[in-house]
Formats: sequence, C-alpha cells, structure tokens
Amino acid sequence: MSEPISATSATSAVVTASVLTLVPGAEPAVMIGAFTGAVLFIISNDAAGNYQRIGLFIVSFLGGVLCANWAANALSALLPNALQVNVGMAALISSACVVRMLQYFMKLTNNPESWLNALRGLRGK
Repeated sequence: MSEPISATSATSAVVTASVLTLVPGAEPAVMIGAFTGAVLFIISNDAAGNYQRIGLFIVSFLGGVLCANWAANALSALLPNALQVNVGMAALISSACVVRMLQYFMKLTNNPESWLNALRGLRGK
C-alpha cells in the first residue's frame, strides 16, 4: 500500500511552517495555525487544478493570519468565561473557514434576489 504523502512532502511542509515562524512581528502560533488551516482546507477542497489550489491556499493562509485575533475574540465571546481561546487555534479555524465564507457570498451574488430575500428576513419583513 502506498503512503498518502511522501517523506519529502512531509519534510517540506514542516520546514515551511518552521520558516514562517521566523517572520518578524508575527506570532509563531498564528503562523503555524494559519498554515495548518490552509493545508487542511486544500486537502478537503476539490479544486480542479494546481494553480487554483495554490491560489486558494494563499488566500486561506492570509485570511487565517489576518483574522486570527478577530476569530479569537469572537470565539471567546461565544464560549464560557472560564475558557481561553488560543490565537493559534483561532488562526487555524479562521484560515479553514474564510475561503468557504467568501465562496458562499460569491454564490449569493450570482442570484441577487436570494441575497435581497436574506436581507429582508433579517429586517423582519
């Protein structure tokens, strides 16, 4: 039975994540969390080509880095006060979710009537 990932691929992923922690001014947990979330998103996504996968990976990684603090604050507000949300975990969650949310909003704009109906539902008709 063949391995799903080669040793070279695994080593290059670990080296890339390690190098990302050296970015000045960036928290290492955020970089590792965003990288892991982007990898998980790409693995679970059924994108057609390699260029599309690379583009989605970049958008997912940047979304995870930029939305990490916001996601940590949002999760902290939703969870009980005794639980603290790690920024790295928030980066992982946000990088895995940000592209899906963007794709959902893009899908809504294909049919403006459904978007308007959703807004009317929020207003209370």
